[in-house]
Amino acid sequence: MARASTISTASDLVAIRWRLGPAVVLSRTPVGSYLCDLDRGFFKLEGCAGEIVEAAAQGGSAAAVEFLVSRYGISRDLANSDVQALQSRLRDEQLVERGLLRRNAIQRIPASLGWLCASLASLVVRSSWLSLQRSVNLLLSLAWVAVRAEGFVSTQRRWSVLVSVPRILPLEGIHEAILDGSCRYFSLPVSCKERALTGMLLLRAAGFDATVFVGVSPSPFLAHAWVETNGFVVGDVVDVCRQFRVVAQWERPRGHAAESRD
Repeated sequence: MARASTISTASDLVAIRWRLGPAVVLSRTPVGSYLCDLDRGFFKLEGCAGEIVEAAAQGGSAAAVEFLVSRYGISRDLANSDVQALQSRLRDEQLVERGLLRRNAIQRIPASLGWLCASLASLVVRSSWLSLQRSVNLLLSLAWVAVRAEGFVSTQRRWSVLVSVPRILPLEGIHEAILDGSCRYFSLPVSCKERALTGMLLLRAAGFDATVFVGVSPSPFLAHAWVETNGFVVGDVVDVCRQFRVVAQWERPRGHAAESRD
């Protein structure tokens, strides 16, 4: 799942609580460990760094130090130094965060643009007078802007709580309209992220359950996002999606069901 893991960093006097960023997940593969920032890319963890992160995420820096001491027989001072150095590097790469920072006016612009895109997406999905293909094209455009404004994970969270008026939309029609929209009607370089967000919103408007997945492929290391309803891949190629190991998935949050058809 895409929940942020917790890492505790202890100094001699103060214990500071660290968390993996909200869009960051740890992926252990046969060819190595990676920190996957679902908005920015992938960061390979060399040597035993992946094991240190995993131990620290589960039990804090003390657990990471104990792991190094027991596994490699090094001194606690050296182990603590290694843990501190790795956490400092993760902080520099913005893969871990400490607390919540107040945003200034400039930093609030992407969030405001993301909110605007979500509001317009809600209007589109509520507009039953729009054709399915026109709705898909508009949603792909809004998703394209939103993902570049505040990232895929933040956009997914914002769009997942939209309450939509139910529309009678066929499952196969949604699937084909997204594929057609991304290949034939959309002039911008649409990616799997925009297709997944569009599919999620239309599926839920049509009364279907929708789960967004992010998966990785180890060699070469690639990532992919897609949406499914009851095992049926929508707006993507099922054989492609099945090549990726799922590292994050999102379902509709509780308390945000679509409005009744009655």
